[in-house]
Amino acid sequence: MEDSNASWVINEWQGCWVFIVAGTGTDNGMVEITSNDATKLYVDSWPGTQPDSTSRFMISGVKYDYGSIYTGWKFKYWQSKIAIKGIFFNSSNNNSYPIVAHLVIPESTSPDFQVLHCGFWKGNRAFTTVGVNDNFSPSSVALRVEYCGAVGQSLRSYEIRMNGVIAHIGYSAVSDSVYGIYVTEGSHVKMKDCFGSNNTLYGVEVNNRSAGQYQGTIPSGNSANSHADNSSWFGFGYY
Repeated sequence: MEDSNASWVINEWQGCWVFIVAGTGTDNGMVEITSNDATKLYVDSWPGTQPDSTSRFMISGVKYDYGSIYTGWKFKYWQSKIAIKGIFFNSSNNNSYPIVAHLVIPESTSPDFQVLHCGFWKGNRAFTTVGVNDNFSPSSVALRVEYCGAVGQSLRSYEIRMNGVIAHIGYSAVSDSVYGIYVTEGSHVKMKDCFGSNNTLYGVEVNNRSAGQYQGTIPSGNSANSHADNSSWFGFGYY
């Protein structure tokens, strides 16, 4: 695995994990790094397809294996800023949820939820945020997802479904899912320079009174890169 623009210290990534999130080799999951030089990462073997120059990857020193349990981390009744940074979530259960944020909060508060530099391998969804007691109640929560990678989810990768939420998803990859970024239940999501491929249906799905806006690229889908339910959506377009 090579990054010709890197200038790494010898073996600074030894014992960490590399995760291919777009291009060739997204079927590898999270692979342990055995050594590195200034521009290359080395592993014992690739369990899936050999990466090539199209492969885009992430590195993390923390991998959380939550196995076959249904929910990895769940957040409820929170009223302050939460930031999850630099963690790889690894699942062996296609029905599981790595992060579930149930936004059970007074409407007068405006907590901030951030997911940064995280990777998600398999599961049902990489990340989902829902309203009060799953009823999609109004809120002014600010959600930010940046520099993340989600691969191999059996349904949706980044799911935003909460009336009134304002979310930003930037510089993040979605590959090999059914729906990439899924926006519903009155959510408003802005996307910037997101990417990824081989999503079974759509790279971005916007429906049910929601709005999606983007700058730069969006993930691709085998049916279409983007799709909106015209009977119930506010809009999908450039901002």
